[in-house]
Amino acid sequence: MRWTRLVWPAIIVASVIAVSVAVFGHSHSPLRPFVALWFLTICPGMALVHPLRIMGTRHELVLAIATSLALAAIVSSLLLYAHRWSPPFAVAVLVGISVVGVGRDVILLRHEAATVTASARPASPV
Repeated sequence: MRWTRLVWPAIIVASVIAVSVAVFGHSHSPLRPFVALWFLTICPGMALVHPLRIMGTRHELVLAIATSLALAAIVSSLLLYAHRWSPPFAVAVLVGISVVGVGRDVILLRHEAATVTASARPASPV
């Protein structure tokens, strides 16, 4: 397994922690809007797009931004239609989507590494 494949999952996990502290910790830091903006525009989409192994960082980033904005719009719309509008709850749902996406990505990476290792072993004589 290449360590570079774990860079985005690590960034997403750090962003999840930062936005959770900013939103749920009732932080009044001047960095709070920037942390929330970074998380809402990049992380949920990248958690879902990164496992697709799209060649080209620009393509992956554009798809991640589009997916993140679409997810934020869908979650917000569903909460509005359900008469349960709550910005912290919307962030919590997006945090959950990000965590599940990163977890799936890490599991796929481990499975991929195990498959490569198993195929590299010499065949046993019968």
